[in-house]
Amino acid sequence: MSDNKFKVPKVLSRERCENENYIATWMAAGHYGKHLNNAEDDLMVAKDLAKILKGSLEASHDSLGFTAANVVNEIIERLNKAYSRLDKHDTRYRNLFIAYFDLKAAGGAT
Repeated sequence: MSDNKFKVPKVLSRERCENENYIATWMAAGHYGKHLNNAEDDLMVAKDLAKILKGSLEASHDSLGFTAANVVNEIIERLNKAYSRLDKHDTRYRNLFIAYFDLKAAGGAT
């Protein structure tokens, strides 16, 4: 590798997003990392189910239902955090995927 530092971008420029090679690489990264999208989808389904359960528990109007609804609310918050982390990882993963091909095109990777 050369002495030049290669930086993985956090935010991509508009010109970059309109470049067809970039778009193709972004799509390839998404296809290659499909497991991340599947995990995000599973979390969203779990969150929707938890919201349905919470609504039915709150409708019971008893202390046990109220306590259980609070537990489900905590589960929903944790699912939101996990989803956010996966989403952030997906973006970083795609950027790293693209940076690798940029570096390879520049002759710095094999």
